[in-house]
Amino acid sequence: MSSYSSNEFYRWAIVLKENNENIGQIAFCSIDLKNRYADIEYCISRFYQGKGYASEALHAVIKFTFENTGLNRLQAFHGGNNVSSGKVLQKSLMMYEGTLRNSFYSEEKNEYYDRIYYGIIKTDYLDSFLS
Repeated sequence: MSSYSSNEFYRWAIVLKENNENIGQIAFCSIDLKNRYADIEYCISRFYQGKGYASEALHAVIKFTFENTGLNRLQAFHGGNNVSSGKVLQKSLMMYEGTLRNSFYSEEKNEYYDRIYYGIIKTDYLDSFLS
């Protein structure tokens, strides 16, 4: 919790407004300051999935990123088997950028999955508010 006071801590709890219950998290899982981009990840408790909480959190983090940091780009991927996560990225301002076929291996299921990438740059974000 003490990390939240740092301007360079990019991991947030997703908390329900009505009862303060922590239902997930959203974070920059890696940051490249030289090239000014971050990879973003999120997870929501299974009981709360499909209710728009991840989309709301992602929109807030995109806004925060381009209005409060020096980053120029955010990117994320979802596994080809995770359709719900794909819907979150599709609803955001992020654009589909490509698929890395069979680039993720699940030991549990002994299967390969695609990684489907999305990204947004600062000018995309700014253009969406100017148009």
